[in-house]
Amino acid sequence: MSNDPYYNKSQAALIAVMQAFSADDFPELSLAELVTTTGLSKDASFRTLYMLHQAGWIEKHGERYALSQSWAQVGYRYLKNLDKKRNEIHQQIQEYIA
Repeated sequence: MSNDPYYNKSQAALIAVMQAFSADDFPELSLAELVTTTGLSKDASFRTLYMLHQAGWIEKHGERYALSQSWAQVGYRYLKNLDKKRNEIHQQIQEYIA
């Protein structure tokens, strides 16, 4: 990946952390579990968690971390837009058939 001019290690770490929390088996993770799950260094994992926590995307419960409700809001907007798009496509099909 180092030859890819668009590759960014920090963004790759962010994606790895988000994917770790999206697994059904891991609603909450400790820093050590996140390191094991992502394969990231402890420093990279902590910096990513810290940034996500400061931005309100991760909640900290003692020594464990979990996704915050901000993710649910994004998911809701996605589903709402998906329903809107589906309705538009359905309407186009109905107009085409008529």
